[in-house]
Formats: sequence, structure tokens, C-alpha cells
Amino acid sequence: MHIRFHQRFQALPPFVQKAGLSFGLRFGGLFIQFLISVLVSRLLGAERFGAFTYAFVWATMLGTFLTFGLSRLAVREIPHFLSRQDRGHVLGYIAVTGGTILAGGVLSGMFLLVLEQMRILVLAPGWLAVAAVGLAHAAILSLAGLLNGFQIIIWPQFIESILRQAIYAALIGGALWAGWMITPRNLFPLYLASAVPTLLMLVLLLRGALRRQIPGSAPLTTDGALLWYKSAVPLLLSVFAGFFNSNLDILMIGSMLGDLETGLYRAAVRGALLVSIANMVSLQVLGPMLSRALAEQNEAGAQRFLAWGALVSFVAGISIALLLALFSHPFLALFGSEFPAATDAMRLLLAGQAINVLVGGAGILLVLQRQEQRVLMTNLTGLALNAVLNFVLIRIWGIEGAAIATAITTAFVGLRLLSIVLGQKRFDPTLFSAWRLWRARRSR
Repeated sequence: MHIRFHQRFQALPPFVQKAGLSFGLRFGGLFIQFLISVLVSRLLGAERFGAFTYAFVWATMLGTFLTFGLSRLAVREIPHFLSRQDRGHVLGYIAVTGGTILAGGVLSGMFLLVLEQMRILVLAPGWLAVAAVGLAHAAILSLAGLLNGFQIIIWPQFIESILRQAIYAALIGGALWAGWMITPRNLFPLYLASAVPTLLMLVLLLRGALRRQIPGSAPLTTDGALLWYKSAVPLLLSVFAGFFNSNLDILMIGSMLGDLETGLYRAAVRGALLVSIANMVSLQVLGPMLSRALAEQNEAGAQRFLAWGALVSFVAGISIALLLALFSHPFLALFGSEFPAATDAMRLLLAGQAINVLVGGAGILLVLQRQEQRVLMTNLTGLALNAVLNFVLIRIWGIEGAAIATAITTAFVGLRLLSIVLGQKRFDPTLFSAWRLWRARRSR
């Protein structure tokens, strides 16, 4: 039975194999995160869980900013260096990425300290813990992006999604066994401790990839640093806008309504994330493979990858969305007796994510075609729309208003990017391309 399954799996296209493994790892990691969230929410209660969530969103936002877009740019640049066996520029890119994160981490930590001392932004875990977690998050994102540029996708996901979350869960369990009281403040050091072995393993993986794919020695070359920064800035702003579009609702609920509502809404977001993970996994696998096909000017191969990506994203994403929409009340009840109050909010968020799943890989295709400016403008427009809608609708309908605003913005950004791609009449990233590919194979 096992041999038969293995043979059938090996017969699948490489993209589907990687997407299947990637989805399994991501979903497994999310399942561990879900269990941790349930445990933490029950230990803290909705209000303190909201305080922890509010601070954690600030930390992840800081980490996203510290990558300066270089982690995303690596998926496009590293394959070009590899095709020329240009070890010097690969080393230079790695050095520039690491230096940027370190310098940005120091400056942002000082900035957070000033804000806390001026009582402008006071976070439950303290500025030092938030800055440290942000720095670790940036380093992990950048290492994963570099490895994706080397066409190494599965191992970084296993380390970050499974091992890291398992270590974090074990540390929480150890703290409880030792009799520690779990608070928003002491959860941050535990999370940071789980990042240390994760970073070490990713560094070793990157070192091995470098030795394997570009053996020998070469002087570190950074003469392209200015161009890298110039290309990364639009990606940074686009990623940042995308991050804000995904988390602005939590930040605004935290500032406008308070910790209790933030905690309730965060549980609803956990459900919606299970849908977005299908799209994210598909795009993460798609990116390096699509980049290589475009670099080789293989448009037929690129379209084939887009079609497989759309199919995987649709099947997994829509199935999860429907399941959670039907069982949203018992799902939220797992977090505690207070959390089913966010049932309507979660269903609204699921609707927005379901529309986004239908868009496919439009955004990443535009980036790989060096049209990141158009992606940036779309995301910035969506961010402005999101801010206005959240500000108005939260005042009217509370967390349900935030969910409506986020769902509308998610759909708008995805459909706008899709319209740009379809308007060029070169590629189709939607599910219809998978349908046409299947019919073409049947007709042979």
C-alpha cells in the first residue's frame, strides 16, 4: 500500500509534489500554532490574549520591515547568479541582506525605546522583547527567501513551520511544568528562544546549498548593492502594504476598541489564515520554479506552473473555507467560552479569502516580470481603502465592521492584480488555465 502510494506520488508533476509536501508542512505547522493559540488563549483569557496579540503583530510588522524587501528579491536574483555560477555576487547578496537586518534592528529598537519612554506606544512585553522578536523574524524570513532562491523550498518550511513551532510548544509546556505563570510578557522570551535553533539550522542549510551549487571560492562582491536596494524598495513597500492590509484591522481594533475585542478578533483571523495558507503555499512553491522558467524565456512552462498553482490553491483553499464556515462556532469555542462571539467576523473574513484564492499567482507573476511598481501601487491603494473602511466600519459594527473592511480590501487587491495580468494577454493565473491544460492533455 505504501509503495503504491509512493509510486503514484512520484508520477505527479514536480510542482504538485512540492506543493503537496509544502501544504502538508504549512498546515502541520499551522495546526501546531492553532493548538498553541488555544492553550495560550485559555491560559490568558480573551483580554490578555488580545494584549499579547497586539504586541506580537507589532513585532512581526517590524520583522517584515527589517528584511527591506531583500528576502522577496532573492527569489528573482539568486537564480540569475546561479545560472552564471557567480559565487561572488551570491555571497555579496547574503552579506548585504544580513547587514541590513542587523543595522535596521538596532535602529528600530532605539526607536521603540523612545516611543515607550514617551508613553506613545506601550506594549505589554516591553520594547526590548518586541524588537528582539522582530529581529529574529526578519532573519528567518530572509534565510528562507535566500534558500528559495536556491530552489530549496521544503526543508526551510519544515524547519520553520514544524520544528520551530514544536520547540515553542515544548518551551511553553516546560514553563507550565516548572510552575511559571504564563503572561504576555514572558511568552516573548519563549518565542525568541525557539528562534535560536531555527536560525542555526537555516544557516547550515544555506551554507550547504552554497557549497553544493556553487563550489569553489570567490571574493565577496557587493557592487550591485545599490541596484538591489533600488529593486527591493518597491517590494518592501508592497510587502509592507500587504502586511498592513492583513493586520491593520487588528492594530485598529487594538487602538479603538481594546484588548478584549482584539483577542476575540484574533481567533477569527486564525480561521481565515487556514484558507490563506493554501494560496501562500502554492505561491511559495510557484515562485522559484516560475522565476527559472521566465529566466529561460519558457512561457509555456511558466503558464503550466501558473495553472498547477491555481488548481492547488483552489482545491485546498475553497475546501477549508467551506468547512470553517459551516463549523465556525465550535471552532472558535476551542479558544474559550468568550470567543464564539467572533463567529460572524470569521465568516466574513473567510469570504474575502475565498475570493483571493481565485486570483492565483497574479501578484508574484508581476513581480517576476519586474512590474513590482504596479503591485506596489495596487497594494498602497488597497491599504488606503482598508484604513478608511476600518476606521468607519469599526465605529459602526465593531469587529464585524473590521472583517467587512478586510474582506473588501482583500478582494479588491486580488482582483485588481488579476485584471493587470489578464490585460497583458500573455498569461492566465486563474483556475481556468488549469481547466484548459487538462482539456489539452485529454485531446492528445
